[in-house]
Amino acid sequence: MKKVVVILLGVCFLFSGTSFAQDLYKTHTFGVGFNTFYIDNEEDTNPDVSWDGMMYGGYVDYAFHGSNNLMIGADLSVTYGELTYDGFLYPSGQKYRVDSEDWIVEIRGLIGYDFSFESGSILTPFTGFGSRYWNDDAQSRYAYERELTYYYSAFGLMYAAPMTGNWNWGITAEYDLFWGGKVETHLSDLGAGWSDADNEWDVGDGYGVRGAIWFAGDVIHNVGMRIEPFVGYWDIDDSNIDIVNTPYGRASLYEPATTVFAAGVRVGLEF
Repeated sequence: MKKVVVILLGVCFLFSGTSFAQDLYKTHTFGVGFNTFYIDNEEDTNPDVSWDGMMYGGYVDYAFHGSNNLMIGADLSVTYGELTYDGFLYPSGQKYRVDSEDWIVEIRGLIGYDFSFESGSILTPFTGFGSRYWNDDAQSRYAYERELTYYYSAFGLMYAAPMTGNWNWGITAEYDLFWGGKVETHLSDLGAGWSDADNEWDVGDGYGVRGAIWFAGDVIHNVGMRIEPFVGYWDIDDSNIDIVNTPYGRASLYEPATTVFAAGVRVGLEF
């Protein structure tokens, strides 16, 4: 039975400032900051196989809120971490633990429409497209590098409201429609006799959900601070099958169904 939780390396495009939109948004806002989260990747059929640990990195983003209520946003985040793999050696089945070096790069673009209310709050339905790349490189002679890429469309709601003083707050809820992706498994890292595998996912072979709450306010003239705790979740099915060479003969290889949970915080400046 699949878990339904929430992923993310999270991201939303609500910003502080002063402008047409009830003093909540500037017309143009640029953000830069620090991003950290805990991530846990587990195989569905065998929860004893997992990768987990802390990721650290940064992000840059941009948002436009026009006088015609149009919202456009873009975001790039890069994170690095040394995760721990718990699993089994192939083909012996021996229990195995090893550290891995991991990079996650995610880029997104969003478009939406700002609905303003007399209370000063703003509700923004949005959609967009994103790509997520994860490089997982286990540091062992018995392990190998993997490169996983997801493509998805985002559908969600963002809500923003004023607080006391010059601070605002907001919340985001999002569903990610999985368009497919691929995983490149570098089995040749194991030595002679092994060939690399290329597996793919199709449309609908998974989904993602994410959520965030943020607080933003001016710290000095024309410079704001933003604090954003977030959570996220991916549920990805089995990939298709690829035939690979091994020292033990030809073998069918696929990427098992996994669930990926993340929870963390972003802290940054806005201009």
